Amino acid sequence: MENDCECPILDKKDWDLKKHHWNERAFYRIKHFLFLHMPIGIGRAIKKGMDKIEERGYTVKPPYMMLDDETGFFSANMLIAIEEIPKNVPDVEVWSPATTYSKYYHGPFKGLKKEITELIDFVENKEKKKPVRIYSWVTNCPKCWEKHGGPKTIIFARV
Repeated sequence: MENDCECPILDKKDWDLKKHHWNERAFYRIKHFLFLHMPIGIGRAIKKGMDKIEERGYTVKPPYMMLDDETGFFSANMLIAIEEIPKNVPDVEVWSPATTYSKYYHGPFKGLKKEITELIDFVENKEKKKPVRIYSWVTNCPKCWEKHGGPKTIIFARV
């Protein structure tokens, strides 16, 4: 099924309970607000981040990965994957190296807590330790939710 927008089309088998080794992965970091774990003004935050990325001459790394990293009850960082690996840049986070596990979830946001718990349990069973951070990537936009039966989310557990 083709998208009319730039939302990536991902195959569940590539993301559901999979281990990923990233030697170097860079993300441009932009802050945004949350309320009850729901992003507030996320469209503005993404636009601001994309404008800053372009202004600095970075390239967005397909498949347009934008990870949400909750930093508090009312705040989060949006991590937008970029092609370049700049060193010592305040708004850029470089994972070098990084191991993550992912879980694919297609359904309403109210089901995310259960999916996150399942991923954490899976990681603890495999790695014998708790994940360091949990990130979420809503891979499709609200326009696509209607066409494809709701949001598709990849949850990452970084170990």
